[in-house]
Amino acid sequence: LAVVGSGDSRPFLSLIASLDLANSVRFLGGRSDMADIYAAGDMLLHSAYKEVTGNVIVEAMLCALPVLTTPVCGYAHYVLDFAMGELLQAPDDARLVATQMEKLLKVDASYWTAKAKLFAIASDISSRPKCAVKELERLACISSVGPLVQSAAGQYVILRDELIDSWKGQDVFSLMENMQGEIAREMKDRQTLRFEINGQGYYRKWHRGVGWQEIIKNCLQLRWPVLGASNEWNALNKLRALSIPSLIPLAYGVRGKNPARQQSFIVTRELTDVIQLDHFFEQYSVDVMAKHRILASLATIARELHAAGINHRDFYLCHFMLKAQFIANQHQMPEIYVVDLHRAQLRPQVPERWLVKDLGSLLFSSLNLQFTRRDYLRFLQVYFAQDARVVLVEQKVLLTKIAARARATYRRDFGHEPLLPSHLLSGQRN
Repeated sequence: LAVVGSGDSRPFLSLIASLDLANSVRFLGGRSDMADIYAAGDMLLHSAYKEVTGNVIVEAMLCALPVLTTPVCGYAHYVLDFAMGELLQAPDDARLVATQMEKLLKVDASYWTAKAKLFAIASDISSRPKCAVKELERLACISSVGPLVQSAAGQYVILRDELIDSWKGQDVFSLMENMQGEIAREMKDRQTLRFEINGQGYYRKWHRGVGWQEIIKNCLQLRWPVLGASNEWNALNKLRALSIPSLIPLAYGVRGKNPARQQSFIVTRELTDVIQLDHFFEQYSVDVMAKHRILASLATIARELHAAGINHRDFYLCHFMLKAQFIANQHQMPEIYVVDLHRAQLRPQVPERWLVKDLGSLLFSSLNLQFTRRDYLRFLQVYFAQDARVVLVEQKVLLTKIAARARATYRRDFGHEPLLPSHLLSGQRN
């Protein structure tokens, strides 16, 4: 085994010695002669826990090496698209990894050579510079225009991107209040409406004011009341800055100083060709590896959201949208978006109470979807970025609280105990 890279090898050396493998493993450090190393190799094993792209994957494929990698890598889909290896089913299961390695190593080298030639001709990897230039030009056009801010007569409005040209010079609040379209949701204090401009769909969420009764009730419950659209506007902007997939916020406005009667709105661009994640699991047969890729994406979103000090407060599977193209091709990486952040809270750090609520809500929303103990452990392994066995020990108290929260919510909504084995989030075995 040749290990290439400039990382610290010292933590592994004692393990290698204890297994009597010192003569079988070489740490080569950072190298500039990668072409020679690929030429001498039999396959690439790339078991990354997090990898935005993974240039090493496409390099190995171009050098006619089969690849065994994890689905979290950005370029992992090329391995499946061009049949040049497999995705690791369980990176922490050495026996299963060895089985997958053995399977790939039995394939004749001429097969990989033919696949590598096809990959070099048919893939889009060489278009990366052009795509980067195109995106930079697009961003330059947006930044040169910048957001349009209107502030007058006790009201404040922000417009972005295409809405600047569409609504510039208009009374935006009057436009929002009288907007025509399909009502997606109607509540006492707010309305969500879909409308179109030049064939492009948008959603306008109009907040009418919550009233003093709602404010007092929240204060008595030691909760900060959600007064309008500012929560969702701030959360979506932070998610956009963090590159967490969500809705694109294009317009925001607020008027009035009375917190009980303050009116506000937010406009987001419509997500097209998506399906709620809970509906996806209810309506379609899901491949085991596809499920693992979805769970890894979910866990990554949850981890990055909480690490940034954001808690959702309605963190259910129905508030995750999956690109529908995944239905027809479950071998690709899923595109998942988190939505409905109007009650989100932003802090330097998420308190344990709200962490338990978010993760407990997510667990609750999965209890009728036939997830297995292995599925939940897969989520925990990615969320905590640790081996599942370590998580079960070090996070035992937190996991107990999360499971209790999910059970309580289930009893409240369904009137009976969920089919949640007591050992599901513990170290016990089935």
